Amino acid sequence: MIDGAYRRQIILSELYPCEKVFVVKPQPLAYRDEPTENYWDVQDFNTEMWFNSSYAAEVAGIELVNDLLKKGHLQSPTPKDPKKYHPCTVIPIEINKPLGVSNYLRERMSVFEESHRAAKRLFKSEMKCLKSTTT
Repeated sequence: MIDGAYRRQIILSELYPCEKVFVVKPQPLAYRDEPTENYWDVQDFNTEMWFNSSYAAEVAGIELVNDLLKKGHLQSPTPKDPKKYHPCTVIPIEINKPLGVSNYLRERMSVFEESHRAAKRLFKSEMKCLKSTTT
């Protein structure tokens, strides 16, 4: 598990050697149904955009490699050359509430704990699927 939000933006490409990457998204996919109305709304939007921008770019890079593999423009790994490209699946874990600028000024354990619970549920689900396909 990696928490580097205060040191740098999300860098998923470093995890590319994995076949599956589970990542807690910095923001949910929820649509803002209310327009920004004041300074703090604008700051919240700005914070959300910055956190999501690196996530979106990193996922797009992995998806590009996956797409090039499907089209045959990149080679999959072989026993002789295991460093070649392979498919990588990014599995997002979303938190249930949007987080704005005031939430990033002071980290809350509740956000970490909620994300951790969501990740554990997803891991258990993935393990059940894996066990059912191998038996």
